[in-house]
Amino acid sequence: MTGSDAKIAVPVQWAWQGKAPDDRGYRLLACSTGNISAGNFEEILDRFAPGTLDKLPQVTVSYVPGGDSAEYLSIAFHEEAAGGLDRLGRDVTFTRFFCVPYSQVAPGAVSYLAMYQAFERIRLPDTAAPPFTIELSRPATAIPGSVMRALPVTELLLTGNPVCIVGAESTSMAERLAYIDTVMSLLPYGMRAEMAAATWTSSTYRLHKFRLFFSEAPRRAAESSPEDHVVRWRPDAMAITRAPETRVPKEYGDEYRQWLQPLLEGPSITTELAQDTTARAFKTADIDQMLDGIQAKQQKHFWNRPSKRRENAMKNDEAPIRMAPSQGSRHERMAPYDPVEALIEGIATSLNNPAGDPRALGAYLDGLRRQLGLGAPGDESRERYQARIAHHALLRDDLPIARDKKVGFYKVLLRVAFGETIGYAEYCTIERMLHDETPDRSLLQAIDEMLGADQNADLRTLFIVRSSLKKGKHLKSEFDPAQLLGIATDLQLQEGHARLIWDATVTALKEARAADLERVILPFLRERRFLALELQARAPMDLTFQVSTLVDLLTAVYRDRAGYAFLDVFAGSSQHYPTLALLLAVCQLTAYVDGTTMVVNFMCGLADSPTVPDDARLALTRFGFQWDASRGEPEEGAAGSGEVAQTRLDVAASMIEAIEYMNSLQPSDPQRKRANLFRRMLNPSGELAVAEKKSQDSDGR
Repeated sequence: MTGSDAKIAVPVQWAWQGKAPDDRGYRLLACSTGNISAGNFEEILDRFAPGTLDKLPQVTVSYVPGGDSAEYLSIAFHEEAAGGLDRLGRDVTFTRFFCVPYSQVAPGAVSYLAMYQAFERIRLPDTAAPPFTIELSRPATAIPGSVMRALPVTELLLTGNPVCIVGAESTSMAERLAYIDTVMSLLPYGMRAEMAAATWTSSTYRLHKFRLFFSEAPRRAAESSPEDHVVRWRPDAMAITRAPETRVPKEYGDEYRQWLQPLLEGPSITTELAQDTTARAFKTADIDQMLDGIQAKQQKHFWNRPSKRRENAMKNDEAPIRMAPSQGSRHERMAPYDPVEALIEGIATSLNNPAGDPRALGAYLDGLRRQLGLGAPGDESRERYQARIAHHALLRDDLPIARDKKVGFYKVLLRVAFGETIGYAEYCTIERMLHDETPDRSLLQAIDEMLGADQNADLRTLFIVRSSLKKGKHLKSEFDPAQLLGIATDLQLQEGHARLIWDATVTALKEARAADLERVILPFLRERRFLALELQARAPMDLTFQVSTLVDLLTAVYRDRAGYAFLDVFAGSSQHYPTLALLLAVCQLTAYVDGTTMVVNFMCGLADSPTVPDDARLALTRFGFQWDASRGEPEEGAAGSGEVAQTRLDVAASMIEAIEYMNSLQPSDPQRKRANLFRRMLNPSGELAVAEKKSQDSDGR
């Protein structure tokens, strides 16, 4: 291909995700028949999902890993489709997903905007079909006009923490995508190999994997994840709130900005950056190498120019600085001598040099053991050790070490990187060090042995590790259903881990003895309100998920006695559960054993719930939906309240009618019926308004 070529022809693999009218959840509707399987597509779409979007269309860009670096760059279009409603009458978001080989688009520096323009109007087939070929434009690499607004965000990305941009509601989706492209044009093109960004995400969906994203509000970071930098979009400038801690030292981003900013005023530096296609991750070692490359091109030695990182190292560390030779890595040149890091480097060198002295590896490991005996390293040191171990892939499963020696080898490295305890946050870090892959058997055994020696071992980690060791087989003898229920709805669990534990919980409940269910499980569930509130908090916008999960739970617990579920949940118990998902789940199981009592109890629960707006609670109380805590049932009302009681029954009957009618609808019925009915059910004040009008008409007569 010559420099004059304006386009690049590349093969495209694709997938299409959404819901048919009778589907309970989202699924893959069709995909290409290339070397990416349907299962791979589902995993990718799940990993880079933006949550439930209230503004459509939107675009996400990401990558598909393969080997040591990205194999594909990808773009997804999230959009509505005509008549796209599910069986509960909700709007469905359809996703068109396209991916192209990184090795073929990188030499042409193909931008996200070029991919958007190429794929925007391509419609996908309803059934599997072969990949197709498309021509992608090679964009100009001139410095964009908005470069100074993008430079601060580029610097933030180099800290390794995600960047959330809020306050950009007035901008269009295309403008936001163009801004993402501008930010990435200020980095070497190879950084796109592990970049994921979104023009919009749901602010309530905390588990997405985007590094740069726009949203309505900042998200609350999960326990095992770094906090986001928050950037507020302003017409004149960007207001930045930095995360208190960063995964990569903030001096790295600062040094990169100091180098880049003066070059933005002269000839196009973006042309040079676009030609640097070596795949890199947003990790300390990769950014370290990138900055080394910049210095080499400038032919300036690190110690001959000012550097905030070097100044801080000299100011904050009392230990003498080791003056490493210029061919050493930046990490070595800037830091005090650390014997643990030197031993880790020795291990990496030994493993990568099969012809070397076989006794060297053992000597380095003995050295690490001696260092551990001198005292536990601090958190900052551990983060450095984690970065070096991850950079050299010392936890991978194909190390040239005898199988009977692997577990001991891993245990030494784990103690260096994490100390004596492996909690859930540490386990998630291990998976990230393995590029989000499950550890191999020897590494799992090493973690399991460390957990076994810890009397206060984290149950979540213990279950995940032992389930992986047994390839998903139910651990009936090790974890009882009550233990699993205690951790199954933990909001800190990553999605894949939560699904694993929940499936095992349901299996354990199905296999439990009836006496244990009655004696232990049901009291626990009643006290925890049948986990309805936890499920609502985990997926507040996904009612289908909540209902189906509760149906699985109630079915496993009550088995062939579905009527008891109604009695426990909505028939006069002093523990009331005001979530719509639990009402619908019980309706689905009990076939309306006593629908009026069930709905009245549900509405009384709403009236007593602090999560319901004050005006709605007052309206519910005015129409007789009030809980008598002393009697454990709805209040009878004062003398002469017969009209209020009748109104309460009218509203309950209206809700029952709505539920029955919704279940009777067929896929061929007009979708607007489902949508209107669903809105009425989600908005009890609408039913109350009907009842209030009837009451006013009666008073008028």
